[in-house]
Amino acid sequence: MQEFLGFKFEIVSNKRIKNYFLKYNVNGHLIFGFPLHAKNKLDFVQTYINRNSKKIQNIIKKQYDKQQTTQQQVFHYIRNHPNTLVIFNHTYDINSLSIEYLSTILYDKCILLLDEIAGNMGLHYSKLSISYVKGYLGQCKGDSIKIDYRNILNTEELLRYLITHELSHIRHRNHSPRFWMEVATYFPNYKQARKELKVAAHYNATILKHYGLLPQRLQ
Repeated sequence: MQEFLGFKFEIVSNKRIKNYFLKYNVNGHLIFGFPLHAKNKLDFVQTYINRNSKKIQNIIKKQYDKQQTTQQQVFHYIRNHPNTLVIFNHTYDINSLSIEYLSTILYDKCILLLDEIAGNMGLHYSKLSISYVKGYLGQCKGDSIKIDYRNILNTEELLRYLITHELSHIRHRNHSPRFWMEVATYFPNYKQARKELKVAAHYNATILKHYGLLPQRLQ
C-alpha cells in the first residue's frame, strides 16, 4: 500500500490485465490496474491523483455513505430477524442452514425461473450452476448459466432480472444496444433492477457473513 496527497493506493499489474483501470476499494483506497508492458506506472498514478483529488474525495465519500446505509440496513434486518434468514418469502432458522443447503435452495429456484423465462424468450440453456466468485453475480458462457451464491437473499424479482440478463447473452454476447433491447423486451424495468442488484450483493454478503454462511472465496 502506498500513499500520495493523503490518498492510499495500490498498483496491480499482471498478464490478465489488458487495459488500464481504476477501482475504489470498499475501505476507501484506490486500485490502479496496468498491463504488464505499461511504463511509468507510479508517475501516472501520482499525476492522476493530483489532477483529480476533488473527484476522488467525492467518490470516496459516496462510497462511505453507501457503506453506512448498508450497515444500517443490515442491522435493521438482523434486529427484526434474529437468527433467521428470509429466503424467497420463507423463514429459515439459522441452525438449520448451511452453505450447501442454501446453494441447493438457490439452484432449485433458479431452475424454475430459467425454464419459465427461457421458454418465454424462445431460448435453450444447457446447464445451470451456482458460483462463488466475487467478480460477477451472473454469467453466461455459450448456453451455460452461472448464478452467484450471494443472490440467495435477493427477491424473486431481482432474480428474474438477472436470469433474463444472462439468457439474453445467448443471443447477444456483449452489452450492445441490441442486447439491452432484448433485456427490455422481457424485463422492462431492467435499469432499476440493475441498480438494486449491485447494491444487494454487498448487503446480502454482509448478512450471510454475520451468520457464518458466506463462503471464504466471497469474503
